[in-house]
Amino acid sequence: MNDRAPPSGQPRPRRRLPMPGLVCRDAARLLSEECEHRLPRWQWLLLRIHLLICGACRRYAHQLRWIREAARRKALDEAARKHLHRSLDTREP
Repeated sequence: MNDRAPPSGQPRPRRRLPMPGLVCRDAARLLSEECEHRLPRWQWLLLRIHLLICGACRRYAHQLRWIREAARRKALDEAARKHLHRSLDTREP
């Protein structure tokens, strides 16, 4: 392979290096799986590297965290409400 600049003085075309590890589709799948269970260490590491590089996937991860936290809060609120109703129903007048 010839690494010299083209004779016309034009700069060499830039080569894109492949992104290491994951593509966004795989990262999205792993982010969803991470909500359900703990990922193996090598998948977790590949995902974290991808998130360092990819802003769109970082935003998606943030949105998933927000949704998961909102659902958790809602479930806690409903559980507290049911507990309160049960405790009020068992009180004697």
